[in-house]
Amino acid sequence: MGNGGASLLLKGFGAWSIGGQIMLLGIEDPWIILGYAVMIISAIACVVYGWLKRNTQEE
Repeated sequence: MGNGGASLLLKGFGAWSIGGQIMLLGIEDPWIILGYAVMIISAIACVVYGWLKRNTQEE
C-alpha cells in the first residue's frame, strides 16, 4: 500500500494529503500527532487505573 492507500485509509479520521504529505486534522508534523496520542492514552490509562483501584484499602 503506497501513500495513496494510506491517505485513503486515514480519510475517515479527518486526514488528507497535500503534496504527498499526509495531514491529520490539519497538523502536518507526525510528532505533534504522536504527542497528542500519548497524552490521550495516558489520560485513559489513569481513568482505568482509578476505576479499578477505587474500592481497595491501603494498609
